[in-house]
Amino acid sequence: QKALERVYKLEHHGSGIIAEYGRDYAALCYSESVQWYMLENNIERSLDQIDFIINNHIPHVMKSDVDNTMTLLFPVLMVMKIVGRAHQGLEVVKAEVIEKFHLYSIKTSFWLPVYNPIAYLFEIAKMDEKREWDNEILADIENWVMQDANNRFPDGVKRQGYLVNAEICWRLSRRKMMGTARDRLIAKSKSLFELVLQHVDKNLSQAYMIGNAQRMMQSLEKMEVDSVRARQEMERRKAEKLKQKKEAGGGPKNPNKQPKKKKPKPPPGGGSCSCLIV
Repeated sequence: QKALERVYKLEHHGSGIIAEYGRDYAALCYSESVQWYMLENNIERSLDQIDFIINNHIPHVMKSDVDNTMTLLFPVLMVMKIVGRAHQGLEVVKAEVIEKFHLYSIKTSFWLPVYNPIAYLFEIAKMDEKREWDNEILADIENWVMQDANNRFPDGVKRQGYLVNAEICWRLSRRKMMGTARDRLIAKSKSLFELVLQHVDKNLSQAYMIGNAQRMMQSLEKMEVDSVRARQEMERRKAEKLKQKKEAGGGPKNPNKQPKKKKPKPPPGGGSCSCLIV
């Protein structure tokens, strides 16, 4: 990267590279390096790189070129939600991609199918960071992500879409009490992560994101086991209580038990008996 920095400036070379190759792969190297540093556990350098990209690269991308902006942002966003910067990530996506998509009346976009998933994921991640949850918004997102139509993505962004929606379900499931709703989210999340993990690149070009997906998958499997054990324990306790009840009802009667006193009948004529002391 140091060698690249000596010969490349996005504001000078970016548009020419895009015109020639359709995408600025030099700038993308900077974005991908945010994840490379995380793989080396160099969090401080990764954070510095995030700031460099947001402050020095994104402002120089052509304002209407939301596809190139999103291409540069996606690898960065996948780190920002983990290092406590989901709020900033959400603001950047809205300002630099979604709002400009509408501002310039862009008809279509390569990344358009993942706009909503990314916005919803970062909305949840922002709540998780602040530990302040809006249950109404979470319920709306849950209803949205559980619809099959919202989990279909075109080939170009299929893995990214599955990855984002899988994490939405994972984050939502962690806040659920054990029960049907939680089980449904776990199942949906697992099915999407399986689609992400079934075709892993041999060169591990997405090693950081794949590693996170595998860790979340392991978390889901543990949650499943915990749910099964909890249900089994509930059934065991229920059966034990039923057994105790049957044993108590079928035993010998207590000879010392006093018969219940009968309440006096009300006076004839339908008069009130509220004055009687029973």
